[in-house]
Amino acid sequence: GIHFEEAFLPSRDELIKIFKNINRIQAALERIGRPLCRDAVYWSSSEDGNYYAWVVRPSDGGMYSNGKYGYNYRVRCVLAF
Repeated sequence: GIHFEEAFLPSRDELIKIFKNINRIQAALERIGRPLCRDAVYWSSSEDGNYYAWVVRPSDGGMYSNGKYGYNYRVRCVLAF
């Protein structure tokens, strides 16, 4: 079981590190039936001002700052880093 406050939303830099190892991580996530969508965009916990936060795309590591409101991007919490 996972306890409260053990999981967290990774920062932009942590997501980049995760996505650099996408093949190994994806294999593990597929075994539990929860793979990443490589073409999706994932929110990070890194803010860029009051109304913007950084998002990262697993397929190519692309990242950009986007408005926090009005976008339905994915999130992927992690347990440890």
